[in-house]
Amino acid sequence: MDVTAALVGFVRTLRHAGLDVGAERTQAMLAAVDALGVTAPRGAYWAGRLTLCGEPDDLPLYDAAFVAYFGGRMPRRQPPLPMAPRDQRPAALFSTVVHGRTR
Repeated sequence: MDVTAALVGFVRTLRHAGLDVGAERTQAMLAAVDALGVTAPRGAYWAGRLTLCGEPDDLPLYDAAFVAYFGGRMPRRQPPLPMAPRDQRPAALFSTVVHGRTR
């Protein structure tokens, strides 16, 4: 079974579980998987979670369906990336420009 067939099967599982996953979300997930070069369930988990879930209430259903379909456990979360120093944040950069001139 190729990656696309496996992912479409997963989408069917989500639909049967009650998640509202239409063609547009399915195409978004397949495009994300392709763009990221996903070849393992861990990457598919995150690509699908970001594209197939429309609201926070979808997450537990998505997680349970993922474990049931792919077997094993859900991928662990990565540790958060370190924050840039406060003055390097985008909000700080935008606040230095006022009406076309810098402060």
